[in-house]
Amino acid sequence: MSGYIGYRAIGDFIKRNRTDLLAILKPRKGRLPSFDVIRQILMRLDFKEVSTQFHNWAKKYIDISEREWVSVDGKAIGGTVSNGQSIDQHFVSLMSLYCSRQKLVFGNAQVSNSNALHCQKATTEAIINSKNDYLIGVKKNQPTLQGQIESIIADKKNQSSSYTTIEINKGRTELRHTMVSDCIESISKDWKGLRQLVGVHRIVKEKEKTREEMAYFISSREGNAFLYSEGVRSHWEIENSLHWLKDVTMGEDASKIRMGNAPQNISTIKNIGINIFRKNNHGNIAQAIRLVANNIHTLNKLITWNSTALAIRGVW
Repeated sequence: MSGYIGYRAIGDFIKRNRTDLLAILKPRKGRLPSFDVIRQILMRLDFKEVSTQFHNWAKKYIDISEREWVSVDGKAIGGTVSNGQSIDQHFVSLMSLYCSRQKLVFGNAQVSNSNALHCQKATTEAIINSKNDYLIGVKKNQPTLQGQIESIIADKKNQSSSYTTIEINKGRTELRHTMVSDCIESISKDWKGLRQLVGVHRIVKEKEKTREEMAYFISSREGNAFLYSEGVRSHWEIENSLHWLKDVTMGEDASKIRMGNAPQNISTIKNIGINIFRKNNHGNIAQAIRLVANNIHTLNKLITWNSTALAIRGVW
């Protein structure tokens, strides 16, 4: 949360703030760990256990309403990529559960190196069995399904509703046209819970350049195009409000930490920091980091306020 990235940087942080850290944390024998001890701990900590404890902590203060959209998306940690020039690349990839309205993370898990792992029949079955609904993007890993949806959506007679929005921001214009169809008779029944098909046509104009794209989705909900326009838009927000934030502001992709479980564990710790900042009304995380850098007492107030608030609500 103080902007110190890397093991040696964390060691510098400890040395610089040694007196305040000893006064606040009161460690046994009055000693603080070296950067090498921290490195060993982060590498060896069981990530699944860390992830479970993070989820248990976060869900206590994130209230999700029954009809609220929750984004589920994967992100590779760039610094862990090996065989970068090969098609057979290896890297750590984490899936996050993200509440777009509150801009808070409440879960993460390590997944396989796949950008389209969600659009699987087993995934839809698991979601329906958990008594939730889904809106899942269909990509090229499902060519038959994608082709069927494309053909159905293209015929206006099959569309039950449509909705168009135009957004202009800093010289960038984006038109989004959302279309919904109930014509699912030709779609395999193996997609458990499927009720509607959704298509989103995007036209983006920026600096005299124009690009167009079509995105297709399957949904277990029954709604109109306005509902799905909001849902798709909220999911795209995860890229800017979480992934870009961790990559750029919090230096995740540039990090040289790549051994053992450390990349996953540190990424989870960054989720904790993001949640604490945002629960304390710090919308600009970069600014918040500058605020607490080398100010242990301000940082301690943020963290202990969060704990006290939970205790007052009776969840700790």
